[in-house]
Amino acid sequence: MTAQTAPARVTGMSGLMLGAAGMLATMYASQAVLPDLAAEFGVAPSEAGLTISVVVLAVALTGWVWGPLSDRIGRRRSLMLASGLLVVPSLGAAVAPTFATLLVLRALQGACMPGLLTVGIPYVAEVFAPGLGGRAMGYYTIALVGGGVVGRVGVGLVTSVAGWRIAFALVALLPLAGVILMRRRLPEAPVPERSAGHGIAVATQLRNPAVLVPGLAAGALFFTFVGVFSYATFRLRAPPFGFDAAATSLIFSLWALGGIGPAAGRMADRFGWRHVALAQTILVRDAPQKFSARIATNR
Repeated sequence: MTAQTAPARVTGMSGLMLGAAGMLATMYASQAVLPDLAAEFGVAPSEAGLTISVVVLAVALTGWVWGPLSDRIGRRRSLMLASGLLVVPSLGAAVAPTFATLLVLRALQGACMPGLLTVGIPYVAEVFAPGLGGRAMGYYTIALVGGGVVGRVGVGLVTSVAGWRIAFALVALLPLAGVILMRRRLPEAPVPERSAGHGIAVATQLRNPAVLVPGLAAGALFFTFVGVFSYATFRLRAPPFGFDAAATSLIFSLWALGGIGPAAGRMADRFGWRHVALAQTILVRDAPQKFSARIATNR
């Protein structure tokens, strides 16, 4: 990759950022409208929640496929392939005739997503981090945050006006626009070094505490986050609240707090990733309890 100014590098990232936003918007498109899906298909809340679970499970299983594939065909091609493939089941989900069909299509969506998630992270590190530092991952995080807001708040708002099927169809346009922009602007990544002992390397990493500990911590936070937000909508739709889809979707506006990504990247460059991650984990653990206690005291 030739030398570029910082604005030029950010412009080069625009296609990837749009594709990543489309991926996350698609991942959580059903989260804000789970009560609507439960009502239309006549399923219980726990069953409606499977529209999130099958996606996450498919992402976990197929990430092992997209990583080696990107080593073979290249990061850029993998990113474009994943974004293009994601469009098909996304449009299919919008017209799914049965709940079982919807689950299958959601799983297929999840199978495409690691091509943008697990490939996107090393791509950013290889292509943009050398010039932008921690800001590069921060910009990528902002794209994910934007996608999360669109997939939750946007889908909820559109559903209240036009129904969830129209909302799903509109979300499918994001990965389509992403692949078009990536084709035009995304630079090639350096050819990754291939290891003949891929299976051995994977087994080694599965015993590496430096990989396992952050992974388990992130998994615990993710489990809590997804579980609470997925079923909060059912509580807010029921008495005594009785909010509609538009109002309940606004709870997901909290996702926009992830916009501190570039600032966190700069802090990580200055203080180290471990110190920044530890400080933010403490805030996540302690802030809600202190906030609740303050509200109770002021009543």
